[in-house]
Amino acid sequence: MPQLQVTIVEARGLKQQDTFSANDGFVEVYLDKNYKQKTKTKKNSNKPQWNETFVFNHQTGQDTLFLDVYDQDLLTKDTIGKTTIDLKKIYDKGKEKNNKQSYIQTRTNILGHLDAWIKLPHKTDHTSSNGELHVIIDYQTFDKQYAYL
Repeated sequence: MPQLQVTIVEARGLKQQDTFSANDGFVEVYLDKNYKQKTKTKKNSNKPQWNETFVFNHQTGQDTLFLDVYDQDLLTKDTIGKTTIDLKKIYDKGKEKNNKQSYIQTRTNILGHLDAWIKLPHKTDHTSSNGELHVIIDYQTFDKQYAYL
């Protein structure tokens, strides 16, 4: 079964949600609302660094990755920004690369890769941003005798 490996590296320029201090930020990552994973909360920073990796077993039809960034408060969480990534684009790039590369023996077949800063659009004004999130995504299969690299 293919796996999606998502690394939440860091954020920058996060819109401050608290009046007297910087954000206590964390990220929820999911393909399905019923199975969310989240980073640790980074206290008092509008440029948090997480460097946390999450692995999802990829099911057919799960073509959107959801990334929700929050500020943790004592009893609630405030939304800093939400965004999605169209995984079909990553899969398609991986297919193109595999068709052009040589065939070698390996245990991992990377089917798609993305290393990018993703904007967190403002809720009402999609031309402005509530910050950016640095993510690394690998779509891969394991334990194949041969794979493209």
